[in-house]
Amino acid sequence: MLSDRYKQAVLSEVAEYIDELYSDERPKEFKLLGLRWTLLHGVYDPSTDPAAWMDVKKTPYPVGGRFLEMGCGAGMASVYGALQGCAEVVAADIAPEALENTRVNAERHGVADRVRTVQSDVFSGIDATERFDAIYWGSPFIEPPDEYGPDEAHPAYFDNGYASHRRFLREARHYLAPGGRLFLGFGTEGNWDLLERIAAESGLRTSVVASTSYVEEDEDDDTVVHEYGAWLVEFLPAD
Repeated sequence: MLSDRYKQAVLSEVAEYIDELYSDERPKEFKLLGLRWTLLHGVYDPSTDPAAWMDVKKTPYPVGGRFLEMGCGAGMASVYGALQGCAEVVAADIAPEALENTRVNAERHGVADRVRTVQSDVFSGIDATERFDAIYWGSPFIEPPDEYGPDEAHPAYFDNGYASHRRFLREARHYLAPGGRLFLGFGTEGNWDLLERIAAESGLRTSVVASTSYVEEDEDDDTVVHEYGAWLVEFLPAD
């Protein structure tokens, strides 16, 4: 259970990130995993999130297979997966600017022929005949307060009642090829107990593939303000 103080700190930090999404002063590119990436206006900046770096680096990409990144944002996992040897990658996101950002980065890194973008709210835009050897989603695992309206509960960060998580876990099995694997990026700011209950509803159990922790320090005296943890979670059949 997260303390009220911790929750308020997380919400304040996220509010700052949301404001920065549309700032003209935000950098237009960033460097991660030894590569330079383009960052378009209004797209989530993964360089601010150590959990995102870990997910992209630690996800077991299916070499020679098909990979789906849900909520692709700037397209890091999609492009990196193609660079690691995926034969075909589908990058899905509800936001047109994220899809454009992914296309730009795929071109930048020479994998545009293997990365296809699809506008989709969870699996709504994915063709029912598609099958993937691995599916990954760096999910928006923060629960918004009841008083938050649509403008405050930005879908890059929040999932009200974990409705999207529930859909993701309920529908994912249909899109997995035989032997396919299902992954989710998650962290201490999320509701782990609720995630496990939702997984159980879909006949799944959680298994942590990789983890990391990091701290936010006060800029004036270097004292630790907040400590965060993040996990790359795989979902396996419960039986």
